[in-house]
Amino acid sequence: MTSTSISSGRTDAEKAERVRVEPDPTALVTEIVEDTKTLFGEFRKVVSERPLATAAIVAAVAYLWGATR
Repeated sequence: MTSTSISSGRTDAEKAERVRVEPDPTALVTEIVEDTKTLFGEFRKVVSERPLATAAIVAAVAYLWGATR
């Protein structure tokens, strides 16, 4: 058995209970993925409605990208 000065468990029972009761933080990943799909879906809709404006925006971004390099 290894002995250290650092405890390996939680000594605060309330904090340990809170950590146990809270939902898994990785559950947010699925929500973010859904939001991203919605965002890109809306973006695709705008691109298909206004292709010339989209090309102008892409050209402006490319110009700024090249100007800062």
